[in-house]
Amino acid sequence: MQGVHPAGKTTLFNIVSGIYRSAQGATFFDGQDVSGLRPPALARLGMSRTFQNLQTFHRMTVLENVMTGRHRHETHGFLPHLLRTPATRAQERRTRDAAFACLARVRLSGDADKLAGSLPYGAMKRMEIARALATEPRLLLLDEPAAGGNAAETEEIDRLLADLKASRK
Repeated sequence: MQGVHPAGKTTLFNIVSGIYRSAQGATFFDGQDVSGLRPPALARLGMSRTFQNLQTFHRMTVLENVMTGRHRHETHGFLPHLLRTPATRAQERRTRDAAFACLARVRLSGDADKLAGSLPYGAMKRMEIARALATEPRLLLLDEPAAGGNAAETEEIDRLLADLKASRK
C-alpha cells in the first residue's frame, strides 16, 4: 500500500533520528524540541544511531569506515585538506586516533586495515557500532544490533553492549 509504513522500532528510530518526519506529535531530546531536524543537525546535538540493515562502505577499510563517523568533529574544509596543511594533518591524526580507540572498544583493532566487506557479519555490526561511537554521542540508538547474526555473533554483541553500558557509569 502506498504511503503506509510498518509501525515498529525501526520506524520509531527513523522518526527520532530525523530519517522520517512525523505527521503529528513532537520529538524532544535533552529538553529541546528536535522535531523535523535532519540527521546532521541531530548528530551535532549528540545523537547517533545504527541501522538494522548494514550500512557499510565495503571497499573502504574498517578504520576508514569508523573515521567517517568523525565527520562532525572535522573543522577544516576542502581546500586545507587539498593543500595538506599542518593543521589538517594534525586533525587527520586526531581522527585516526579516535577511530582506533572506537575499534578497540568493539574489539576490532586487529582488523583496522582490512576491507570492511571482508569482515564476517557480526564484525560488520560491531564496526557500525564503532562508527556510531566515533561521533561521541550522548544518545546512541542501536536498531537491532544483533539482528541476522549467529549465536556466537549475538553473544559477542551482547557482551559488547554490556561493556559499553558499564563504561558509561
